[in-house]
Amino acid sequence: MIFLPKKCVLIVSMLSVLGGTNLYAMVQNNDVPVTMHWRITNRIKPIVIGLKQNAKPIVIGLEQNAINAANEVVEDAVKYMIVATVGYVATEALRMAFESRQEKELRASEALDKQRLVTERIRAALKECRAGEDERTAQLLVKLSERETALEASAAKILKVKLEKKKAAVAKAAVAKAAYVAKAA
Repeated sequence: MIFLPKKCVLIVSMLSVLGGTNLYAMVQNNDVPVTMHWRITNRIKPIVIGLKQNAKPIVIGLEQNAINAANEVVEDAVKYMIVATVGYVATEALRMAFESRQEKELRASEALDKQRLVTERIRAALKECRAGEDERTAQLLVKLSERETALEASAAKILKVKLEKKKAAVAKAAVAKAAYVAKAA
């Protein structure tokens, strides 16, 4: 793995030339540039720095380990991406991975919100059902109470009628007995 000096900033660009697509990277450390150049696929968005004639790294100044690093990464895009992911620059791959992760988290959050909404709707429906059942039960209890009251009233009426019939029968029997006694005397 290639490690660039700390405080380095990697600036990446891509230009399409006759021989194919070439990648240019410029490392800046205390305003002294190191330019690296190699072939790569079309995965990195272009930020144009400048066109170099040859495919070898052009190194201007800076420390010897940066010159060695520039020489090692010729035509090795994978190593460059590893260098980029070490933390000196946010590459397109990192940005896409981050956005993908955020998108997945957002989808998961939306799915969770939908599940919560469905759960709340089910709870509300159950409450309505229970409230409806409670209301219906209360109505049935009122009807039952009304029927019991009506039954008690009709039972009282029947008892009153029976009592009146009994009184009438007793009175009739008393009159008949009195008439019999009067006749016998």
